[in-house]
Amino acid sequence: MKKKIKLYTYGAWSFVFLGFAIIIFGVYIECYTSYKLSLNELGDFYAGTVTAFFSLAGIFLIAAAIKQQELSINNQIKEIELLKAQRFEDTFFNLLENHHLITRPKKNDSEDFFRDLLNKIVENILGKGEAEARKAWDKIESDEETGRLSMYLKSIFHILNYIYSQKGNSHLKKIHANMLRASLGKHETMIVYCHCMGSLGSERRDNWTKERKTFRELVLEFDFLGDVDKTHAIFKVFGELKP
Repeated sequence: MKKKIKLYTYGAWSFVFLGFAIIIFGVYIECYTSYKLSLNELGDFYAGTVTAFFSLAGIFLIAAAIKQQELSINNQIKEIELLKAQRFEDTFFNLLENHHLITRPKKNDSEDFFRDLLNKIVENILGKGEAEARKAWDKIESDEETGRLSMYLKSIFHILNYIYSQKGNSHLKKIHANMLRASLGKHETMIVYCHCMGSLGSERRDNWTKERKTFRELVLEFDFLGDVDKTHAIFKVFGELKP
């Protein structure tokens, strides 16, 4: 773009230079040679040559101005996109920090909570078929609906939904989803897996648009549980997470 602007500008000034050169040449012929032109002939000479060069110079200057305006608009768009990306980054890390502060106030306490919850899940679903196991998990999750587990899962859903709702590079979205995934412990990962396998993980609200995804769909979208522990007793009951 900048090269074209320079090219058009140089071209315009070249034609301007040629136009003035022809004017000087006409004056030289009139004043310093024996060849004399009438005013009509001199006017026709200038009109046919100088005007054409100046017109071309004007066209080139207009083209340079248009390209300059395009460059300015493109730069503004890039600045806006950069600001959007910066705002996205700031919001994402704020959400991630709030997630840790709200749902994991103390590291040891958090590990104990999720470990005890997993033990409770194993006790309730072990030895049952997949359908009965899902019902058992749904009951556990319903009992925790207004408690810490619900708050934890809603926080993860909110962050994943925020990442998904942003326009832009899908690879960049996956990177941010992986950053959230990396912050989860192994017990938390299995809890998220259980939520996806239960009915609440696939729940869709009446006021949602068709484009909005459920918790389970977001997890599948970002391959959030691609490294889930498949040797765990819970995984052996529920099986692979599929669309």
